[in-house]
Amino acid sequence: MKAEGESLFDIKFKNGVMKIQKLNINEETKPFLRNLLVYEQFSSMDVLYQNSVTDYMNLMECFSASRIDVGLICQHGIIDNCICDDPVIANIFNTIGSFLVLSLESCYSHIFCNVNEQCSRRWKDGWPT
Repeated sequence: MKAEGESLFDIKFKNGVMKIQKLNINEETKPFLRNLLVYEQFSSMDVLYQNSVTDYMNLMECFSASRIDVGLICQHGIIDNCICDDPVIANIFNTIGSFLVLSLESCYSHIFCNVNEQCSRRWKDGWPT
């Protein structure tokens, strides 16, 4: 679900609903994100913020594994697709994601845990709930 907020990195998962800030995708997005990642991975920024872009890209890579996933994300208003080609967006996250050097503790670790817990609960209790 598209969230309303100020920070792209403000992602929440509560009561089975993921809220993600809107991301505009255009022709400049891939080089822009790649440059941010390079800067983040090789800079001496404050440790608290050092992996924000890396963690975000890793999370978005998980959500956009295929063109079908991207289509759903676009349909819900999370991605504003100015490229008009869902496989291109999936490729952006998947190719950039393959170069990520992940930290041991992602700022989204709690979201991964909560989603996994939610999904296992649904399967245990019967699908769908």
